[in-house]
Amino acid sequence: MYGPMNAGERVLIARLPSIRRARGYYLYALDGNRWLDCWVEGGRALLGHRPRGVSHRLKNEIDKGLYSPYPNKWLQRLKLALMRLFPGYVQVRIYQNFEQAILNLKLKEHPIDPLDLSAESIPTVLWGRPLLPEHPRAEYLFPILPLPGLSEAQPVLISSNSLLPAADSHPISPVILAALTRSCTAVSYWRGAKKLNKQGGISTVISGTDKIPWPSISTAVWKRRGPYLSYRGKAGEYVKLFEYLFVHKILIAPSHDRPSLLFPGASRKEITLLGGKELDNV
Repeated sequence: MYGPMNAGERVLIARLPSIRRARGYYLYALDGNRWLDCWVEGGRALLGHRPRGVSHRLKNEIDKGLYSPYPNKWLQRLKLALMRLFPGYVQVRIYQNFEQAILNLKLKEHPIDPLDLSAESIPTVLWGRPLLPEHPRAEYLFPILPLPGLSEAQPVLISSNSLLPAADSHPISPVILAALTRSCTAVSYWRGAKKLNKQGGISTVISGTDKIPWPSISTAVWKRRGPYLSYRGKAGEYVKLFEYLFVHKILIAPSHDRPSLLFPGASRKEITLLGGKELDNV
């Protein structure tokens, strides 16, 4: 499931201590503790909390002084980056937010999370999850943008020219478009990564189909699809797992029907804890 958190989920995330800084998939609290973040804002922090190159791109655009959403080069560049990330679509429209996208496209249904689809489903509108293997196609794809904290734009990839809306994309600040373009391009690099460093970053990039070495994790607890972990158990058991991992400074999704994510770079101890092997002894 993807979408805004409910009140109960927000309460769980708010239990985190005040965070001083974040690097990769780790959060560093004011009290000195380090947390492994497997929630990563529902997938928005897919590249971690300080995506490589994004800060530099943001600084460059800010230094140019154009914050306002006037015509700029980044709109077309973001469209191309999204079509590389999700190939097979013919057009992209970029709207100011999710609600405007639904309104302009005159859609009567909201996107479905591809992690929730059954094998026989033929969806019309989907959320797009970067790095999801064998990602299903839809008439309209709403990418979950791989950049945490910025929700000022909602792209939509369209599968056929016959489905194109009359209205074009909305004007968006070049600062936001530049950061999104850099993060989407970085995810495309991940798909061709030949070698990952200890923090899970890319040290060598090639064009090809080399698979990212996702960490092995208990299949009794989780179903893995790329970086995405879907919980296999019951809702009541998930509450116990969430609390157990929270004590051990690991943050997973705030409910059983939302995915957690796990990337290369997690320690063996953290992966063991995520598997819940010691939970029965608690």
